Amino acid sequence: GVQEKSFNKDVVYLYQFSGTPTASSLSNFCIKVEAFCRLYNIKIERRNTLFGRGKNNLLPFIELNGEHIADSQIILRRLTEHFKIKPHPDEQSAALGHAISRMLENHTVHILRIDLNMCISRVF
Repeated sequence: GVQEKSFNKDVVYLYQFSGTPTASSLSNFCIKVEAFCRLYNIKIERRNTLFGRGKNNLLPFIELNGEHIADSQIILRRLTEHFKIKPHPDEQSAALGHAISRMLENHTVHILRIDLNMCISRVF
């Protein structure tokens, strides 16, 4: 069910893993959704959680105008539709967007792990 009972219109409530002093989340998928919202000036409110999960029992998920949307790819597709974001103007832009998306999904996770390990080592 919807967590944000009293929501503001067109505000994205992003439920994600918390982050570190240098990263907003420990999940590359959460960062991807947040970066997309920032890129397109979509108002976003983060909700850091360890236990809340989306319909697919994973994070991130968002709530937009009372609608629960899970899975980062589906989230981006839904935000693109809702906010009428224009697709890439040409093939080169589409290829660049695809490359950046894959980099975030497949490689950023290693940087986040290094950052987390550094934070943990400072505590202990």
